[in-house]
Amino acid sequence: TGAIKTMKQSFFTSAALTLILSTITLTAATPVVVPARLISQTNPSYPAQARQARLEGNVAFNITIARDGSVRDIQLVSGHPLLVQAAREAVSKWRYQPTMLDGRAIDMSTRVEIRFALTR
Repeated sequence: TGAIKTMKQSFFTSAALTLILSTITLTAATPVVVPARLISQTNPSYPAQARQARLEGNVAFNITIARDGSVRDIQLVSGHPLLVQAAREAVSKWRYQPTMLDGRAIDMSTRVEIRFALTR
């Protein structure tokens, strides 16, 4: 009976150790990501020529939200040429709480869209 008892204890210890190691590995491999959050937004001024032409539409940019929360690398994706500059100037002034990865701020790329609509 002494040999059987030892085998059972070894099996239990081995299984428990495997479970603990799996849990540690799983926890260490799962990064904690907190997405960026817009904290300050400047609205674009409606360009006079666009207003006069009754032009409405969207302007889309790919941007990088830097570790300090500023907007960098503003790349035009789409938009009417009369609206682009006003949208770019506004987006460049936006500020974010940056994306956090495991408690550290990181640069993150995203797409933003500005809607220009005339009030009726």
